[in-house]
Amino acid sequence: MWKMGEKGYIHFLTKIIERKVDESVRWRFYRYGKGEFSGPILQVMVRGKKITLRASFMYEDLLQWIYLNLTGGKIHKVTGNIESYFSLKNLLGDSPLSNRIRNAGSKQKISLNEEFELEEMKKLFITIAPYSYMFISISPVTFTSIEKIKSKKKFPKPEDLVEPKTNFATLTFPFNHKNYLYITKTVLPDFKVREANKIALENIYCIRKLIPPEKGEATRKTVTRDLILRRRVSYNNSFHEKIYQILI
Repeated sequence: MWKMGEKGYIHFLTKIIERKVDESVRWRFYRYGKGEFSGPILQVMVRGKKITLRASFMYEDLLQWIYLNLTGGKIHKVTGNIESYFSLKNLLGDSPLSNRIRNAGSKQKISLNEEFELEEMKKLFITIAPYSYMFISISPVTFTSIEKIKSKKKFPKPEDLVEPKTNFATLTFPFNHKNYLYITKTVLPDFKVREANKIALENIYCIRKLIPPEKGEATRKTVTRDLILRRRVSYNNSFHEKIYQILI
C-alpha cells in the first residue's frame, strides 16, 4: 500500500500542502484569474458495513488512487476516458495505448473499455494521472465485492465548476478500521480526524495576484499565481480550517 512520502501518486492539493509544487500542480490552475473560487469538495460517509466517498470534479483521481491501493482484486475492468492538454504520446511512450490517442479539440484523448492487472493499472496511473483528467470507472473482475470507483466520463457543466457538487465520483468499500484509516489519512493528510460517520471537506482558492514572467508574454500558462488555499473540514459537529499560502 502506498503511503505519504513514498513513490506513487500524490494529489495536487497534497502537493500544495507539502509545498512540492510542480507542473502537475500548475496546469490545474491555468483557468483561474484573480479572485476567490470554490475548489473541489468531498464527503466521507460510514453506514453500517460500508464506507462511501462522494467527490466533485478534481477529486476523481484521488478516489481512483485510493481504490487501486485498497482493492483486493488482481484484475479490474476500466471504462471511460482519459483526456490531457499534454502530449499523451510523450507520457505513454511505447505503450500500446499510444496507438489509440485521438485529438479532442485542444486536448488528446484515450477511451478505455478493457481489463487491467492491478500493478499494470497502478503503473499507468502514476505515469499519466498527474497530467490528465481521469474520467474512468474501475471495478474488480476476479471477485464479487461492493468495492468500486465510478466517475463521470466528461467535464462537468459550467455551473458545477462554480458551485461544485459531490456527484462527480463515488468510491465504495467495505468498512473496517484499516480502510477508514487509510482513506482519512489520504484525503486529509493535514488534519487529525477522529472516527466519524460523516466528514465534509471543502477547498477554497483565493488568488491574490498574477505575477507576470520576467521575460516573455504574460499568459494564463506563464503567470505565477499568488494562492491562498483554505481547507475546511467538519465532522462530529466540529469545524476545522487550515490555510496555506504559496506561489504556483
